[in-house]
Amino acid sequence: MDETLTKSIHALNQSPTKSKAGIVTFCAAGFFFYQFMLINIFNAFNEPMLKEFHLTATQLGHVSATYYLAGTLSLLLAGIVLDRFAVRKVIITAFSVSIISTLLFAISPTPLYATLARFVAGISGTYCFLSPMKIASRWYPAKQLALIIGLIVSYAMVGGIIAQTPMILLADAIGWRHAAMLAALLGLFLLLLIIWQVNDSPEDAPSSEHLLTHQSLKDFLHNLKFTIMNLQNWISGLYISLINLPMHILGAIWGITYLVQVHHLSRTQASYVTSMIFIGMIIGSPTMGWLSDKMGQRKKPMILFGLLTLIPFVALIGSPQLSLGSLMLVFLTIGFTIGVQIIGYPLVAESNSKSQYATAQGLTATLVIMGGLTQPLFAHLMSMNWDHRVLEGVPIYTKINFDHALMMMPLAILMALVIISFARETYCRYSNQE
Repeated sequence: MDETLTKSIHALNQSPTKSKAGIVTFCAAGFFFYQFMLINIFNAFNEPMLKEFHLTATQLGHVSATYYLAGTLSLLLAGIVLDRFAVRKVIITAFSVSIISTLLFAISPTPLYATLARFVAGISGTYCFLSPMKIASRWYPAKQLALIIGLIVSYAMVGGIIAQTPMILLADAIGWRHAAMLAALLGLFLLLLIIWQVNDSPEDAPSSEHLLTHQSLKDFLHNLKFTIMNLQNWISGLYISLINLPMHILGAIWGITYLVQVHHLSRTQASYVTSMIFIGMIIGSPTMGWLSDKMGQRKKPMILFGLLTLIPFVALIGSPQLSLGSLMLVFLTIGFTIGVQIIGYPLVAESNSKSQYATAQGLTATLVIMGGLTQPLFAHLMSMNWDHRVLEGVPIYTKINFDHALMMMPLAILMALVIISFARETYCRYSNQE
């Protein structure tokens, strides 16, 4: 399978336009890479922020979840904007705001200022995934879209990895504020690449694709109406959101705390383990996308591979104590199996006309990012039977506290499997709607 996958990726670059497509798409995806680093950066910053701002776990959860709240409120609007304006201009504007918000977060004197900066980052970040998705849909045919989206997500996962061990080492060495400033500098470099390389569509694209950004108000309202009424969009968004919950919880904010307090790892060791989620996604996302393309189906692999996501949580919750190696394997398996959620994006693309594409993905992504709002809920469930023990300014939780909260995830996966059973199979073909 690895050889076939390699051939599929190599085939994407055989024509002159496709080599350009790869450069354009993955430069645009640099914004997603950067935002994914910001989304998961609280895993590295949570302990120093708990100490400096004297926060409880629930309060820190609210600060982090503000990003997701902003995304929930503005993602549908982002899809509408991308259906009406040039994608390149939208990316440049949103990325610039994101870099500024990172700098504001780094110099925040109080939790309130940090929360506001996080909110602004969330608004600008709503464009980070939809933009390269929109560009990919213009540069690549439907039969390759799941693989391309899987590769885009894998690229973003590298940002998640950087938010783990490298960011912890950096934060421990120079402080979380200076680490955030260096993250902003990285964002500036990626922005310059986008300005240099990204174009909305191939030069030989049909004229209708170039005109999609000039819809009338009547067309816009028409697209919005059909996007909201399309059940496929709701089903896909809820499926992705529920399957993706481990990323929001363990990858973004509570994974390192869980590993340090329950399995008694050092912060650096814990960051090795949480990095495995992202490495698993790097492998799993394109693999699942390729398998779906190869099968010529979306719904069946989403159900079959979705069932596999239950296995690592049985091991995590059912085992009293796991070694470092075992934990790395469990978290790698989590990342690989939740890679199945990537199939939901081409399912949406194939269930909507091209003029409705970004609006539909905006609705779907809104449902997906709402999963991040469970961060305070997870902290609340941890705290329900907490004995209020605090060590050096950091709340200390037991395995029972964490297991109580971790049960959210297998329950969410079961809900996702029920929901996707109602989806209509697209057989990897775009809708006939114009």
